[in-house]
Amino acid sequence: MLRRRANPFDVRRNGEPIEDVRAKTAIDPHISYSVHFSEWEAAIAAGATLDELARLEKYPKRFRAKLVAWHGYHKAVDLHAQDAAAPKGKN
Repeated sequence: MLRRRANPFDVRRNGEPIEDVRAKTAIDPHISYSVHFSEWEAAIAAGATLDELARLEKYPKRFRAKLVAWHGYHKAVDLHAQDAAAPKGKN
């Protein structure tokens, strides 16, 4: 059995880890991008200055990974909040 690493953010929806819960209204746009893009996007979302962006690669790799993870969870929380607020379809 595959064992997960401890998640320092522990983000959940209805008691389940958010990465295990699929948003019902989500659409996968099939967009991929580089780690460098992910790091810059996360740093900008966290309020990084242009000087900090210019030096981003000098930060420890573990810190940058945690920054990207935080940003991913932040986006997931937003997606799931929108999903929860979406009108439910009629059965």
